[in-house]
Amino acid sequence: MRKLLLALPFLLVPSFAHGQATVNIAPYFYTSLGYCQITTLTSATTLVTASCATGAVPTLNSKVIAQICVETASVRYRDDGTAPTAAIGIPAAAGTCFQYTGPLNAIQFIQQASGAILDVGFYK
Repeated sequence: MRKLLLALPFLLVPSFAHGQATVNIAPYFYTSLGYCQITTLTSATTLVTASCATGAVPTLNSKVIAQICVETASVRYRDDGTAPTAAIGIPAAAGTCFQYTGPLNAIQFIQQASGAILDVGFYK
C-alpha cells in the first residue's frame, strides 16, 4: 500500500465522466470531492480548519485520499495525536506533494518558516 501511495503522483491522470472530475489511478478511478487552500499555519492546524470548512472537506469517516501540496515554505506534520512544532514532526519541503489517507482530523501541520501554504485536493 505504501508503494502505491508513493507512486500516486505519477499515476494521476485527469479525466471527466458525466461532468464530474475524476482521477485515474490505474486501475481505479477517484472522484474529486473538492479543494481548499490553507494559508495560516502559525500554530498546529488540521485539515478541518475554517479555510477548509466550506464543504471541501468530506466527512471524517469517509474513505478519502487527500492530495497535499506544500507551497512557498516547508512545513512539518504529525498524525499521532501530538501537535508538530517547527522543529519536530515529519518535514515536507516547499514544492512537494504527497497523499494522506488517514483520519482528516488527525493530521496536523505547522510552518517551519513564515508564509507556508498548503493546497489540498480531496478524492474518493
